[in-house]
Amino acid sequence: FARDLIGKRKNEGHAKHDEQNLGFEISSSTNFPVAAGLASSAAGFAAIAIGIGRLFNLSITEVSTLARLGSGSACRSVSGGLVEWCAGSDPSGCDCITKQVFPETWWPELRAVILILDDAEKEVGSSIGMRRTVETSELLKYRAESVVPDRIRRLTAAFKTRNFEEFARITMADSNQLHAVCLDSFPPLRVSYFLSSAVPVSCGFCLSR
Repeated sequence: FARDLIGKRKNEGHAKHDEQNLGFEISSSTNFPVAAGLASSAAGFAAIAIGIGRLFNLSITEVSTLARLGSGSACRSVSGGLVEWCAGSDPSGCDCITKQVFPETWWPELRAVILILDDAEKEVGSSIGMRRTVETSELLKYRAESVVPDRIRRLTAAFKTRNFEEFARITMADSNQLHAVCLDSFPPLRVSYFLSSAVPVSCGFCLSR
């Protein structure tokens, strides 16, 4: 993909050097558990795409498109702040891109706290699990058509006004529905919900904060 972009730029007169046939040896490391449901693949492919983007001076849209080839979630990980992943309509996926709705400086007080309860590898990998969900879950189809568009609108509004109560409510509702979709798949996907649900959390306390 990167070579295609370089070739396209050369044909358009943007290249400043002769055609290159470059090979890459990429070494990556992470301090996050791998294949445990914490989006380690998204982080890894986003980092690789950003590195290639800097090497070839790619735009953020091109970097996002490149990252998506490695992991869908990686495309929305190349930018900070609130990022929307647009579905697009072209069969080739060329318009399935991301846009930064608000920069990371918009809500500086917002923090993500991650508590690792189990760093073991998932029984079913994300790619296989998502394929199974797409093929078998009726709830996923309903969610995509009837739930997600409104939640994106409400979440964007909550982020814009820095309304944490509404932001947290929508986030938790979407997280719960993700687990419902997993259970609606066949065979059902059993992820860390049952472990995390054993941790006592006071919703009233969270909302009061």
